[in-house]
Amino acid sequence: MARSVGTVTALACVGWLVGVCLAQTEPVSTAPQDLELTTLSGQLTDASRSPKTKLEAASMWLARDEPRAMEILLGLLGANDNPSAQVAIAEAIATSPAEHPNFIDPLLTLLRQGDASVRAPAGRALVRQRNSGATEKLIALAKDASADGALRADLITALSAAPDKRTVEAMVGLLEDPAGAVRSAAAESLAKLTNIRAFGDDAAQWKQWWKANKDKDRSAWLVDLADSLARAKAALEADNARLRERLTRTISELYDATAVTQREAMLAGLLKDPLPDVRLIALRLVDRRIASNELVAPEVGTAVRELLADADARVRQQAAILTAGLAGSDAISALLGRLAVEDSPQVREALLTALGQLRQPEALPAVLAEINSRHENVSAAAAGAVARIASRVPLDEAQRRGASEAIVLRYKAIDPSAGEGLALREALLSAMGVVGEESFMPVLADALKDPSAKVRLAAVGALARVGKAAAAPALAALTADGDRGVRQAAIVALGSVGGKEHLPTILNLTNPAVEADAMVRQQAWDVAMKLLAEADEETLAAVADSLAARDDAAAERIQILQMRVDRLKARRSERLPQAQRRLGAALMQAQRPAEAAVQLGEARAAYAAAGAPEARALWEAWVDALLAADDPACVTAMAEQSDGQALSAALRKLTGHLSALDAQQKHLTVVLLATEALERLTGRLSAAQRRTLRQMAEQAEAKQAALDAQKVATLAPLLAGDDEDARKAAEELVAMSTRAIPPLLAELRKAVAGDAANSKVEIAIVDVLRQISPKLTGYDPSASAKAKLELIDTWSAR
Repeated sequence: MARSVGTVTALACVGWLVGVCLAQTEPVSTAPQDLELTTLSGQLTDASRSPKTKLEAASMWLARDEPRAMEILLGLLGANDNPSAQVAIAEAIATSPAEHPNFIDPLLTLLRQGDASVRAPAGRALVRQRNSGATEKLIALAKDASADGALRADLITALSAAPDKRTVEAMVGLLEDPAGAVRSAAAESLAKLTNIRAFGDDAAQWKQWWKANKDKDRSAWLVDLADSLARAKAALEADNARLRERLTRTISELYDATAVTQREAMLAGLLKDPLPDVRLIALRLVDRRIASNELVAPEVGTAVRELLADADARVRQQAAILTAGLAGSDAISALLGRLAVEDSPQVREALLTALGQLRQPEALPAVLAEINSRHENVSAAAAGAVARIASRVPLDEAQRRGASEAIVLRYKAIDPSAGEGLALREALLSAMGVVGEESFMPVLADALKDPSAKVRLAAVGALARVGKAAAAPALAALTADGDRGVRQAAIVALGSVGGKEHLPTILNLTNPAVEADAMVRQQAWDVAMKLLAEADEETLAAVADSLAARDDAAAERIQILQMRVDRLKARRSERLPQAQRRLGAALMQAQRPAEAAVQLGEARAAYAAAGAPEARALWEAWVDALLAADDPACVTAMAEQSDGQALSAALRKLTGHLSALDAQQKHLTVVLLATEALERLTGRLSAAQRRTLRQMAEQAEAKQAALDAQKVATLAPLLAGDDEDARKAAEELVAMSTRAIPPLLAELRKAVAGDAANSKVEIAIVDVLRQISPKLTGYDPSASAKAKLELIDTWSAR
């Protein structure tokens, strides 16, 4: 297989080189050449193109080495809105047989400011420019302690492809860098540069080796050997990645094609395969079964746990996570046993993550011991495991004390100025919040001032869980933080630890004039309402008063007033009517008259029962609310009023409201209210009032009948169809109920004997009429037109 891949690659390279040579014999600027440049540019900028296509396009441009092509490549390399194109160009430069020094500065800019996905390719491309001064710049940046830790680690990894005395010397020095990620990357790069793996990350051994070798002549054979090794290894890794992808796809397809009853046996065999990549694929298939809630056979679970001791670190790492996922009775002992002997930081991280998933207190001593690990990823995983264990079962006093000491010591050992520990600090702060020891308070308070928003956010979350009121002032200050997430978390924490004492601060943050972000304002409202739900009546009244002038807070003010009414009603307080009056007024102002009528009606009844003079004014407000809600109960309220002047004023409002409804074409409501008034107030209406109400009702009925006839005339023809319009037309007509019968009978007459007679419309109208009034029977579609019309006349007369 290796020969086949190599042969194909060689043939491809020969074809590519021939194409380049032919391209270089053409004129500098031709129409076909411009078309080719346009095509290649489209391939690089088109988001739907595969990474392979983009790399091939970038390589062809680079091989042309023409001013126009270089100008376009430089432009795309500097365009941060297209990271995939930047990656393709950087990879093309990294694999180009020639150096391209004009790309050094743009590539360095990408390293510092570009997308994270571009860093590694940009680093490889810069390493390729070793004779153009790029190596020194990369080494200087890798040594810069003020630079981002992840960037430095990426640079160090890239420099492993530059077997050079300067690079080796820099890597040996970086083994003592304060940042753990930088140390790990330096050790791995030295192993790649020298092919020496026995030293690991032992700085003393590397120093001793370098002391013995640094003064050797830079002989050609050593440089050639190292360069050849790096190139061969890079090519081999790329080939292996492609082969792994094909292998994964093939085995997964074979597994899916295997009968369900035979899949367990297949998995058991794959888990014991001699090739580590096959074992890794098998573990992923087991993970897929767990994610799908499929049963996993005991023998498969046993095979997974046995892989905790696998020779391949990748397999051990995946086996650790799956062991927790399978959660067998011996899972925790297996994980703890492996943790005691494991030397790979990545696998130790996975083991600790798995122990955290199991959340068993018996793992706590081993987990706490790992918090002090010099590897940041291991320490962070241990902190996460402590948090998970403590969240399931509260720790006893001794356990809390031990956890507190370990977490605080590790946190204080971090040097943020060295660019390390961001993820670790987050994990440790989160663990502090779960463990909840008071000794964490000074650390958490200090973390609130951290330059990193992520660290401040983690500290706020921890304080919210610890719940110490002493932190309230610092949390209040963070409600003005520059980061939205921090402000939101600070508001939640302040509500939790500060209580109602800080309610004014939180309410102030609901004001758009103070807090511009709508999401933060909503968070403030949520916390404020939670606090107000536990507040006393005086606080509720005071807050409602403070919000009276804020149009943006009308809904929340009503909610607060309702809280107060509910509270007073539960106590049967004598202040309830006054509170209901305020709530009713607020509801009317918010154009919610139906709700207002309930509150105002209850308040009026209470005032009337007490003989209070406010009863009259409340009765008027109640009637106004009922009228605004088009509620016929307004007539009942008028009928109960013994004061003639009050009744006359209410009747004037009623007729005025009926006129407004008529103008809005709400004719049915006019008929309902006018008819109700004529029936309930007959003995108290003057002849002129009765005449006015009757006339308004009759006119409204006539207008509504005209509207109904117009609507039926529009919908009836649609009934003949077989589509969605016909179904909707029938539904609308049935919803009109008996109002639709007269106009439908008129349309039925037209369908039977009119100029536009239509049997389909006729049958459809009859079907709708039967749905509205089942008593309309005896219609025969096959009868004569005369017989049908006679029956229609009979129906119309009913």
